[in-house]
Amino acid sequence: MDPTHRLEILRTLEIPAEAVVNTAELCNGPTWQFFELKSVADVLAADSTKVRWPTFKAIGLFAPQVAGSECDYEVRMLAPSSGMSEDPITGSLNAAIAKWMLAAGRIQTPYLVAQGTSIGRLGRVAVKAGSGGVVWIGGQVHIVIEGQTTF
Repeated sequence: MDPTHRLEILRTLEIPAEAVVNTAELCNGPTWQFFELKSVADVLAADSTKVRWPTFKAIGLFAPQVAGSECDYEVRMLAPSSGMSEDPITGSLNAAIAKWMLAAGRIQTPYLVAQGTSIGRLGRVAVKAGSGGVVWIGGQVHIVIEGQTTF
């Protein structure tokens, strides 16, 4: 990630430098400006309404939950380009994080991610590494619209 842009994101979201464990630009189709933070409190403290398109693109925030929690990690996807400030569940971001952790030898699978907490959603993403570097993303869904397309 460009160091100047990284600092701009941190300043805008008011994330203190000492809260940052790692940063990376992850790309698995979408490109994520990714920040691993020390604590869930650090992740939840960011104000997603402060980032706007086109200066800011998709931003992922990530931290481990405390031992004994229902979930293993907390994730947020700040989405200034999609017309909303935050996405309640993002399979592609969770897949990018899992691949990054797998490449670093840090993945403990299966694991469960909480997402949507800061916007009142109880999103859960199940993550599992398969053979050959494959990552599987799953979870429950709530169908809002059903239909068919005719060509």
